[in-house]
Amino acid sequence: FEPPITISCPQPGSISGFKFEDDNGNTQYDGGEQFLEEWEINLIGPVNATTKTNASGYYEFINLTAGNYTVFETLKSGWIQTTSPKIYNVTLQQGENVTNTSFGNFKPGTVSGNKFHDLNQDGVWQDESEPALEGWNITLEGFDTITQENVSLSTLTDEEGHYIFRNLTAG
Repeated sequence: FEPPITISCPQPGSISGFKFEDDNGNTQYDGGEQFLEEWEINLIGPVNATTKTNASGYYEFINLTAGNYTVFETLKSGWIQTTSPKIYNVTLQQGENVTNTSFGNFKPGTVSGNKFHDLNQDGVWQDESEPALEGWNITLEGFDTITQENVSLSTLTDEEGHYIFRNLTAG
């Protein structure tokens, strides 16, 4: 009589997470923030792969062998990554399922307006007889909650009295 032969098959593992719009730039998902679909997430290690987030912002790499992996997103133009770390280094054990390798992003905004001579003092620029004011200095000051820095920007109004501050982060 011979004993049965035992064959050990390593169990595959997985790495997964979510992609969300970090509306307030606080680096974490807060209830109500939108999940982002069709964002590319990359995996480098014993298995190399790329996937996209689904309609719920979810992504998953499955059937992974044990080893050291790097997980990162492909940042889309016009967005800032807020979550830390920006790249996940994962040591995956046999059969382990690593979750919450999530990525948050913030889309910078703009502040704009007009400078005009309010002849009738009603606070509204509706009357064509109220001229635009060109060359006036407009200042924007505040605190950037993503970089944790004070912000002080200035610009001049154009010939139509318009001004705009672009690429503003949360704050």
